[in-house]
Amino acid sequence: NTLTVENYIGTIGFNKIDCKGREYDYLALNCKKELLKNSKVRNAINYAIDTQGIINKVFYGRYYETKFPLDYGNFAYSFINENNYDLEKAKKILKDDGWTLQSKVWQKNENGIIKQLRFNLIVNNSDENRKKAAELIEKQLENFGIQIDLIVVDDNVYKTYIDNKNYDMIMAGIYNSTTPSLSTFFEKGNLSNYSNSEIKSIIRESKDISDYNLLQEKYSKIIKIYQEEHPFISLYRNKNTLVYSPSIRGTISPNNYNIFYNIETWYKKGI
Repeated sequence: NTLTVENYIGTIGFNKIDCKGREYDYLALNCKKELLKNSKVRNAINYAIDTQGIINKVFYGRYYETKFPLDYGNFAYSFINENNYDLEKAKKILKDDGWTLQSKVWQKNENGIIKQLRFNLIVNNSDENRKKAAELIEKQLENFGIQIDLIVVDDNVYKTYIDNKNYDMIMAGIYNSTTPSLSTFFEKGNLSNYSNSEIKSIIRESKDISDYNLLQEKYSKIIKIYQEEHPFISLYRNKNTLVYSPSIRGTISPNNYNIFYNIETWYKKGI
């Protein structure tokens, strides 16, 4: 949807601030599949995807590139700078792991058996933008040397894939809660078939912690593990806009937990 606030009320007479929305899309990598068990392969896939390029082409730049499921205003999210798109880094990861690019496909000889980086990618056809994003991911990865069989299915078949976990990669999305939990991404039943005992332990411990600083420390550890492992690849989230009168002053910093965040600092010019 390319409609903006300007389509409705024009371009003058108001100020606006954008903030990250709760609609979060990601690419789940099935960590139970032979080649995707290898975190180095998963990391290379992550760095070979140009998320900002996808946002520009599919959403005309009106979405945010996202780094992690909690990066939309949650206090526990401690931003760790990461350049998601880096083809040279992706190449180095694979080369260091013994892969070579031959006939435009990354491959490796293991005990006399030639293995190639070829995967299927499932996407539902009911979400046109997600389908377009999947098509761009297919092209990006194939240009890099990872062959993709894009499978576009209706919602019923898509659900069957999810239930049976019989995919290599799958495009997915979630509407983040105002009381977010990482269980969807890291605990039993997650779309990546990923299991990490340290993350599970941290999530369990965090349920009984009320100290914000300690919680942020715990969640920072989860983020660090995520960036080392990449069981799924964060893609993008929607952009929300707060429109307000130019006469309003103060610290205006809305987020998806409180659109009136810092309202105690707001005041009207001239009063």
